[in-house]
Amino acid sequence: MELYTGDKAEYANRENTDSILYYDHTCEDGIRAGVTVTEANFYAEDVEILVNGSEYVIEDWSNEGDDWTGYIELTEDGIYTIEIRYRDRSGNEMKVYRSEQIVLDRTLPVIEKYEFIPESADGTAETSEFIDYLEYGYYFKTDFEVVITASDTVSGMDRIDYRLVPYENGVKQEEVTGSAPVTDGKARISVPSGFKGQIYAEGFDNAGNSSEEVTPR
Repeated sequence: MELYTGDKAEYANRENTDSILYYDHTCEDGIRAGVTVTEANFYAEDVEILVNGSEYVIEDWSNEGDDWTGYIELTEDGIYTIEIRYRDRSGNEMKVYRSEQIVLDRTLPVIEKYEFIPESADGTAETSEFIDYLEYGYYFKTDFEVVITASDTVSGMDRIDYRLVPYENGVKQEEVTGSAPVTDGKARISVPSGFKGQIYAEGFDNAGNSSEEVTPR
């Protein structure tokens, strides 16, 4: 089987690419998977195709000599596995084909919220006691852990890329950038005491789709 339509996601999570094929928002029309069977006495009804365990029937086959080709159309976002069996009229069976996991994810992830956790808090003080709100962002009076909650409905979240943009006397300074993995829907970054500025975050799902870059306010 060959995937004819749509390039694999360029920015997918690289840890899983040996066993999972990711396709992102660039595959606007979905994925077209080509199935070729080499058989002199070919009958379409002898091909058994299962997509996620359910029967899939290819209606139109074309041939070049003994090579017969049809297509499986995957048009909905989701996670797919494909299984193909073929037995000819003489009872000869080909080796069962089982695909890698195929993920079609054209849905953008979403950053849902920010939470500020002062690392020096004793559990009784309000967070607002450790933060001043400025025209251009925040003033952190102690070290903070910033927890960013993000979600993705198809391939799942991979990471958060963030920017800490400091200001000094109202003048923008050189920003600090980084990435934080998302675990159980949350990424955690550290903001040092004395930081005055804004936080920007952009979420990436496992297929490489990105959210809008958002700030806490």
